[in-house]
Order: sequence, then C-alpha cells, then structure tokens
Amino acid sequence: MIDFSQKVLFGGSFDPIHLGHIALAQSIKSQTKYKNVIFIPAYQSPGKKNPLAPASLRLKWVKDAVIPLGFEVWDYEIKRAQESFSIYTVQEVYSHTQVDVPVLVGADSYASLESWKNYTELRAKACFLVVNRPGYELQKKSPKDQILEIPENFLSSTSIRLDLKKGLIPEKALPEPVERDIHNLILLSQNPYVKDN
Repeated sequence: MIDFSQKVLFGGSFDPIHLGHIALAQSIKSQTKYKNVIFIPAYQSPGKKNPLAPASLRLKWVKDAVIPLGFEVWDYEIKRAQESFSIYTVQEVYSHTQVDVPVLVGADSYASLESWKNYTELRAKACFLVVNRPGYELQKKSPKDQILEIPENFLSSTSIRLDLKKGLIPEKALPEPVERDIHNLILLSQNPYVKDN
C-alpha cells in the first residue's frame, strides 16, 4: 500500500502525459511542504469524452514517465474501471490517513468545485492545492487550501492529441519514453489517437 503522508494526489486522464504535467509535479516538490506527488490516471474523467488511449497504455506511460523521476503512481481509479469521481479516491485515502487529503487542482476546476460529486464530504476530507490557470482568479475558498503560482505552461493534452492524430509527434512536449513508445506505435500503424486502429 502507498504511504500517503505528506503527498499530493495528482489525478487526470493523462491522455497522454506530457512535460507540463511533470513540470507541475516538480514545482510542487520544490515549492511546497509536500514530500512527493502521486499520479493517479483516471479511468474516465467525469464530464469528459472517453480517453482515446486505453487505460492500460495511459497507466504504462505515466509509470514510464514519472517513476524514474522519483514520483509515485497509483492505479486505483484504473482498477475501479468506472467514472473517476474524486470523492471515491479521497474516501479511500482518508480511510488510511484520517487527515485532510491534499488534492491538486487547476484554478479552472477549483472555480467549479461546489458542483463536484458529494462536495460536502469532499470538502470535509480533502484540502486543495490550487495552481494558476490563465483567465482564472486565484482566491482561496477555505483556509486549509493552498494557492501555488507556477510559470505558465502552454502544453495541453488536447493540442498534443490533435498532432498525434495526424501522426505528428510535437517537439519538446512528451517525456522521452512516452514519445518513443508512441513513435513505435505509429510506425506499427497502432496509433491510439487514430480511431480507425
């Protein structure tokens, strides 16, 4: 079982994981009190389309990209194989720690936090580490939350997927093992970002 103490949960589709995700995790380790970041690939993020890359492949990429850098990966949401609501992950961690569970969110997600599933319980069991996003104000909703201003990163999974769909691998966007794996899949005509495969 993972030791969750003094670690931040970083959930997302990671479809695919990119260097912006890793830069964010590195900022957390260097600029906050937290000892580490636990990446949690979602099986299916609420309110979003199904990820194009299968869960097993996204999990592999996250492991390949972040474990060598000293970060951790937890496959809890992949194993649940259901829509990945934060409350269920927080409940699981809280059952082991009995302390507020630190959850990383962008300012855009934080703005709509009250609409999240089981918000009252989520608020009681979690605290939020909020990172800036263009166009969103950073204002704490609770004293137990923390704001983290990081350098703007213009990488986005959406734009990366658009390139990959065309068989193009964007420069300086993907971790080296992920870029290599996707390149090999494209060569084998198994590009997960092309629906006809």
